[in-house]
Amino acid sequence: MIRVERDAGWEELRRLAKTMGPKFQVAWRAALRREAEFLRKKIADGLRSGAPGGKAFAPYSPLTVALGNAGKSPLAKLAPQIAVVPTVGGGLMIVVRGAGRGGMTNTDLAAIHQAGMEYTVTLTPRARRYLMAKMRERGILQKAAREKGAGNGGVIRIKIPARPFVKPVLDAYAKPEQVGERFIASVMKTMGGDFGRP
Repeated sequence: MIRVERDAGWEELRRLAKTMGPKFQVAWRAALRREAEFLRKKIADGLRSGAPGGKAFAPYSPLTVALGNAGKSPLAKLAPQIAVVPTVGGGLMIVVRGAGRGGMTNTDLAAIHQAGMEYTVTLTPRARRYLMAKMRERGILQKAAREKGAGNGGVIRIKIPARPFVKPVLDAYAKPEQVGERFIASVMKTMGGDFGRP
């Protein structure tokens, strides 16, 4: 005959059996959110620095710099618009938000720089005067006119090289072993002493 007695740990085992499922789900969701926010921050930091994942963007043209904020990456303005949003099914997604300006959304701007693009724009007389003034101010009028065709009836040709800011971050910080280590550590942190680190 085998006799089984409940020792002092029995009640603790019952507690774990009842709460482990819900608590693990909470820990899993928290870990997912932490991971998404970690990568969101790395992407935003890369936009601000101009070197996401340690890989510098292709140089901006003198005209782009003249029209932007001196000393800052022209794409830095996208950094505050990088956000984590929920998806159908309980997942999370990192997106670029914001309406942008000039009929172009921030999502459009991000997509153009991700892949690169070449196109032409016809300037209005007012926009042409503004552009010329900026070019004179920066001392790049003749050079920019030759490169961009600014003197060709107000039609300028714009060539934007690819400046990816997502893939370099994923290559640097989202290797499977890196994500797995952070995820497990996050779950253990939330679980506390329940099969986690006390």
